[in-house]
Amino acid sequence: MFLGTLVIYAIYLFIYLKIWGVFGIAVLTDATATSEGIDYKYEFQYKNETYSGSFTDISKHEIGEKNFVSFSKFNPNKNLLQYHHKVPDCLKEYASYYWDEIPTRSTSNIVLPIK
Repeated sequence: MFLGTLVIYAIYLFIYLKIWGVFGIAVLTDATATSEGIDYKYEFQYKNETYSGSFTDISKHEIGEKNFVSFSKFNPNKNLLQYHHKVPDCLKEYASYYWDEIPTRSTSNIVLPIK
């Protein structure tokens, strides 16, 4: 039953963030090996507040690595790390900014300041 509930919540969160989410920059802060893989923790900034999240993966990620995170502007505690989308070097200084879509070099001019 727990696994089914977890899957339903993950689908709900994915759809919720697809509709109301924006993208920011998160940094991996911790990793702990478990029987399911490695539990990673990350943090990101939004409106001068620090928010966090976690995910489990079997792949190795480096502590300090910067990836995009999808989060709700209305409730940043609802967030998902986009660990397959590393932040390009040209955007790493924009930790306190957010975007409507994951920026690339060609779309980096759509950086929106946090209001």
